[in-house]
Amino acid sequence: MSSVEESLFISQFLAAYGSQETKFPSTYVPSGLAPSWTSKRAVFERPAKPVKGDVIEGDIEVTIKALKSGEWTVTVAAQGTIANLKEALQAKAGIDAGAQRLVLKGKALVDNKHLSEYGITTGSVVHLFAKAGATLTPTATTPPASASSASTPVSESTIAAGVAGAAAAAKVPQSTKPAVTSYRGLSEAGTEIVKDAEFWYWLNEQLKERLGSKEDASIMIKGFIGQYRDLIGNAGTKDIENEIKK
Repeated sequence: MSSVEESLFISQFLAAYGSQETKFPSTYVPSGLAPSWTSKRAVFERPAKPVKGDVIEGDIEVTIKALKSGEWTVTVAAQGTIANLKEALQAKAGIDAGAQRLVLKGKALVDNKHLSEYGITTGSVVHLFAKAGATLTPTATTPPASASSASTPVSESTIAAGVAGAAAAAKVPQSTKPAVTSYRGLSEAGTEIVKDAEFWYWLNEQLKERLGSKEDASIMIKGFIGQYRDLIGNAGTKDIENEIKK
């Protein structure tokens, strides 16, 4: 074979060989890369969950209602605790914080919990009850008389008119029984109380404490609610029954 034929053969062989597919092993490392090079999957950090709602700063005003004792509006720090709320009521109404039992929508509030955990903010209404074995004794406060009223002399005609009015009132017999409505014989005051959902939350709490059983209390409260369903309304009845299940 001449040198020309040999060169032609080599060229044809390389062309044929270069057109074939080449398979590389899984451990193949291209030239120019470090032998220790390995591919790694990118790691992404999970973003933090957004905080629900804005953090309320400053003070808020909360209304505290007792079934018989009265109603008070107290100011407390928005980031305060239930214990702080009790202390604020003690400072304003003179009710011992240790005797207070605060309830919101049928749920007893725990002293070391923050107000924000219960969604308490300005305008919230919390109900006050006495702890077992304790009594609620608010301190009555009488506003001082104004200087103008103390210095204004009372005329003889005004005194005479007052005496005459008192004498006339004494002749009119006063009824000792409250006016009775047409709804199951309840008085007007009793009817208004029964319409209030908070009354049923309070009654449920009293039954649970007395009976020592959430299930027994639920059975009894549903029976009571059934008798006054027309007065409460279907929507109100459902809301009450949902709350007392919690």
